[in-house]
Order: sequence, then structure tokens, then C-alpha cells
Amino acid sequence: MDTCKIGPGLYQYTSVDDCTRYRVLRLYSCRTAVNSLDFIDCVIEEMPFPI
Repeated sequence: MDTCKIGPGLYQYTSVDDCTRYRVLRLYSCRTAVNSLDFIDCVIEEMPFPI
């Protein structure tokens, strides 16, 4: 999992599975603990296998 500032007020959260290269991306307006938890929930829901 990683975060990257891609513009003023825009952060990309990325998670990539090493074995399958399956990835989940989300954009947020700020980098906060609340957004990090929301992203983790999205990753858990969207991965096609349990993590």
C-alpha cells in the first residue's frame, strides 16, 4: 500500500497484490487517518480473494 501526492489537494492511494498484480486505486483530497481506513475497507471489499 502506498500514497502519492499527484497534484494540489489530490492524493492517490494504491494497493497492489504481489502475486496476482491485482490493484486497487482511490483518489482523496487529503491524506488523513480516516481516508486511510476508508481505503483499507475498499481494498478488503474489492480484492477477489480474502486478505
